[in-house]
Amino acid sequence: MLSRTKQDYLKNNGWSSSKFFDIAKYIIEALESKDFELDFGRTVIYIKKINKLIKVYVHFNGRSNDYITFTDSKGYELQSFHYSVNANDILKFILIQF
Repeated sequence: MLSRTKQDYLKNNGWSSSKFFDIAKYIIEALESKDFELDFGRTVIYIKKINKLIKVYVHFNGRSNDYITFTDSKGYELQSFHYSVNANDILKFILIQF
């Protein structure tokens, strides 16, 4: 389990992921309604279901906070998204991973 809570994340406008904050709120609600488990850290969010885990980062490999990057459980990059991307496109990507 990571060191932060969903409430910490929401209260702090997503910390450095603030450009994705509205997208993140939408995706968090959608994933929780589908029984995904989410763990929050200051720089990462873990998305879990059954025996699978993906991680979400901003600033991955030195990128600006204009991008979020999804990695597998071992840290291999799966996909990055710019904050201008539609939230449903990101949600579809997440759901395909599981």
